[in-house]
Amino acid sequence: METATAEYVDVILQVAARDPSIAGVLREICGLDGATRSTALGLVAAHLRTRNAGQDVLDCIALLRQDAIARRIAEVLATPSAE
Repeated sequence: METATAEYVDVILQVAARDPSIAGVLREICGLDGATRSTALGLVAAHLRTRNAGQDVLDCIALLRQDAIARRIAEVLATPSAE
């Protein structure tokens, strides 16, 4: 994973750590098989484009469509926190 992508994933995980509802959604999305996840996120992205979503949001969705990214996020979110 290149540095910029790894940093983006770290930010996504930081947000998920602060908001359990986001963590839950990410856990569900990243747990889907690749084809299902890609199709679902493609539909979400298409809908968001009609709502003039920011490019950062669309970039995040594009990252989540990648198997390595989704796998990394799913691994981290499946690990119980050390709180």
